[in-house]
Amino acid sequence: MTSFSEKTVRGVSLLFLVIFGFLTYKNYYYSPLIVLTIMMYFSTKGVQMFENRIFLSTRAIFWLLFSTLLFLRIYFNESSYLDMKNTKTLLTISLISICIGTWVGDFFAKYVYIRLKFCINRFFSTSNKGIYRIVKMENTQQNYMKSLGKKMGIMFYHITLDVNGEERKFLLEKELFEKLQGKSEININIKKGCLGICYGVDMQE
Repeated sequence: MTSFSEKTVRGVSLLFLVIFGFLTYKNYYYSPLIVLTIMMYFSTKGVQMFENRIFLSTRAIFWLLFSTLLFLRIYFNESSYLDMKNTKTLLTISLISICIGTWVGDFFAKYVYIRLKFCINRFFSTSNKGIYRIVKMENTQQNYMKSLGKKMGIMFYHITLDVNGEERKFLLEKELFEKLQGKSEININIKKGCLGICYGVDMQE
């Protein structure tokens, strides 16, 4: 069983930064990927807890986008080898595109798009330092495909705080989650970014 860790996320970001840096050295067209990776790295750096909600409609947009792009890529690349007027061929390509495109789109929405959104959100944020009531704490397990036929469980830790009369749910590290067990309040600076996403920094013991 593995626990969610922002250190792992930033470590992976640095790894991709090196890879994209090498690709950019070979071809400058890859340079935007470096910017995206840097944004992902700094999205939650120094943050102790943050809202990670993503709407189903947003995920659906990326499902549709990646499925469509994959379908068009296969359609135009294989049009000279396959009979694209055949209904079975089109249905097969559509099914492959939907299966792969949905998975890739969901991954992009949860782990790339939301990170870029976090990074932009941190601009022009307003601080609200104070003592907040802990409404509830919970941990959930999500299973991810590790290899063919095998799944890996990852634990995610959440805390719900009463922020100015509104309940806000935050994702946090396992160590902080365990430290807050049994407490009814938390002294922390809750910041609200330009996109309306809240996150916590500078927690006081």
